[in-house]
Amino acid sequence: MQNRSIKDALSLATEHQLSLQSDDGYWWYTLEATEYICAEYIFLMHFMGEVDGDVEAGLARRIISCQRPDGTWSLYYGGPPDLSTTIECYWALKLHLSCIPSPSKDKRLSPFDELRVSDIKRALNSSLEFILSKGGITHARIFTKIHMALFGLVPWDACPAMPPELMLMPTWSPVTVYEFSSWARACIIPLLIIMKKKPVRPLACHCESRHASVRNNPVDKLDRHTSLAMTEPFNLDELFAEPASKRSWEYKSDTAFLSWERFFINLDKVLKVTTKLPISPFDAPAIKKCEEWIREHIERTEDIFPALVYGAMALSSLGHTNSHPTIRKALNALKSFQQSYEGDELPATCVIASGAKQSPARDAGDCRVAQRAPRNDMPFIHQQCCISPVWDTPWQLTALLEAGVPSNDPRLLKAGRWLISKQITKVYGDWKFKNPDVKPGGWSFEFENDYFPDVDDTIQVLHVLNRLALPEAEKVPAIKLGLEWVLSMQNDDGGWGAFDKNQNLKIVNRIPFSDHGACLDPSSPDIAGRMIALLAELGVIARSESDEAIPRCKLSELDRHASLAMTRALDFLSRTQENFGAWSGRWGVNYIYGTWCVLTGLAGIKPLILNLPALSGVEGSKDEWQNKINRAIDWLISIQHEDGGFSEHPESYRFGKYLPYPREHTAHPEPVEGPAGIPSQTAWALMGLIAGRDVIARSDSDEAIPRNKLCSGDCHAPSVLAMTRAAKFLTDNLRADGTWDEKEFTGTGFPNHFYIRYHGYRHFFPLLALGRYSNSSL
Repeated sequence: MQNRSIKDALSLATEHQLSLQSDDGYWWYTLEATEYICAEYIFLMHFMGEVDGDVEAGLARRIISCQRPDGTWSLYYGGPPDLSTTIECYWALKLHLSCIPSPSKDKRLSPFDELRVSDIKRALNSSLEFILSKGGITHARIFTKIHMALFGLVPWDACPAMPPELMLMPTWSPVTVYEFSSWARACIIPLLIIMKKKPVRPLACHCESRHASVRNNPVDKLDRHTSLAMTEPFNLDELFAEPASKRSWEYKSDTAFLSWERFFINLDKVLKVTTKLPISPFDAPAIKKCEEWIREHIERTEDIFPALVYGAMALSSLGHTNSHPTIRKALNALKSFQQSYEGDELPATCVIASGAKQSPARDAGDCRVAQRAPRNDMPFIHQQCCISPVWDTPWQLTALLEAGVPSNDPRLLKAGRWLISKQITKVYGDWKFKNPDVKPGGWSFEFENDYFPDVDDTIQVLHVLNRLALPEAEKVPAIKLGLEWVLSMQNDDGGWGAFDKNQNLKIVNRIPFSDHGACLDPSSPDIAGRMIALLAELGVIARSESDEAIPRCKLSELDRHASLAMTRALDFLSRTQENFGAWSGRWGVNYIYGTWCVLTGLAGIKPLILNLPALSGVEGSKDEWQNKINRAIDWLISIQHEDGGFSEHPESYRFGKYLPYPREHTAHPEPVEGPAGIPSQTAWALMGLIAGRDVIARSDSDEAIPRNKLCSGDCHAPSVLAMTRAAKFLTDNLRADGTWDEKEFTGTGFPNHFYIRYHGYRHFFPLLALGRYSNSSL
């Protein structure tokens, strides 16, 4: 642990983070998720009949390296064991083991392969007991069962019925594909083809020799020196907790008889009968429309991992070869998500072996090492589920600006121009179905994802473009177009979702397919708070000489729209504060993230908060809002750890209350009592405290309130002390190379089901927080 000054910490971290910029101007950090992503890439290679043995070996090494001591796999670092993830990792390892060349009389296994076989067998044996104790395959999630049905490991009746006719439903019908979230829709549409065609491709090694006995025996009976003859197909029979005669694939529900869950379970039974009918007049047009949608979207997108996987599988199920341009585009995109690395730690950025930064060329494997290591030193391979340069870059720029890098620095201007080049202005994406009367103008998360721009990325890009010293002629048109688009995406409840507007038909989360409960994209406090901060920064409210809030209604139609949007967003935030003072976070874990975002937004409009009685349409008086802010600050102070840091466990989503990360799952070096802080979450809390204090430290005349009025006579306000301790935690835990260590997953994909370790978060958020702390008037 170091004892650095704020100035020294800012200088050290700034220098390091500037060194990570690509030649084209962007930053591209690693995006790490659960290991079933690596497993499913192995399944994809076998389904497509295009297996790269070295890639499979590297993925297997990665899967083994992430196994928990109890033999299981989790959804995130330090999380509880997860049945479906463990099943998929077991399956992938057993499949890979079956493809390791067996020894013969003339040739034995190399020492490396001997060790590899031993490691895999040990991993398989240690996970088997857990899988069976949790009910085995019949209790796995729907997506796991779908993958297994593709290879005949479970019957297709284990999966829900999904008739392709759903694609033909008119826009006015109660349920269409556009009532599902963008990420669910991008999977559902190719699955409509797959689950109609019901392909079954028995697993077979695409290697010259295979370890035949692994294909039909429990792992505790394996012998490396058995015959090469394959007498039975690959199976996972040892993962069933019950004999075949007692397996039930029916969906069960504890809800009332007349509930939506019961209705959809009964509907599923009917559909499973009707979809087996030999003739359906709507099958052909429905499948054609699905195929057209897949081709159109993949041609202009690098979507999330499952959507690309299912898109390639769907087209293959229709008889297209792997040389089909859309299939090749999907497969190449997935390969470009891969990272090959040595050692115990995944690299923080996508770089090649020489250390040169990657260009955004979409060639296969462009995120991997330039040349693979020889077989006796096989690298680890990590399959990213997505890539995030358009999310990483504006946050990195914001941090550097706050840390003192000039807004006209050529490196920052280059990044700003790169961001402008990524604005989506010509493609009317899926968002248009619920928001048809606006031009495109948003930004997506990835290098290329024209059909799926999102509100969160667009907000952050607009923030940083406004701050960069780019010529007005370059940035103002982009900002105006982006602001028009993001304002138009506001939901009727006053908040914003991420990708679509008014996507709140709750019954879609009740269908059997939605066992993960993540088929909607509702409003969230974190995005609403960030949007308010953006509107404030862009000047939606102005100040008169007496510093009264003046909505800029007289300036333009856009300002009138923005002022109304802000009023409605404040109402949304007023309704969504938790009873303990925090706001939840949809895209970061969880209450710390949401509370930071909301307090930052409120700090940006403090003149408006101070003049609420003079404004119509805003819920809550000035005193009520200051009480909300005080409660949020008090909550943040109450959860600070002894080491000065903050942390929050992803299980807070499941239990609906704040939970810290336990110390055994943090990288804290000192034996401090209680839970330890995590750099990114400490940064969020610190920035939330700074923003909250900035709002409440004002009287009606906008004069600064002495600190002793904020803390019942103590001249050192509790919030100031908490900020000082949090800043010290960040400076003390900065390493000599200018980085912070963080293994925890603080990003949220789908609460309770999918979490993300954004490697950029441990870099730019602590830098941003220290910059704001240094610039604040404490």
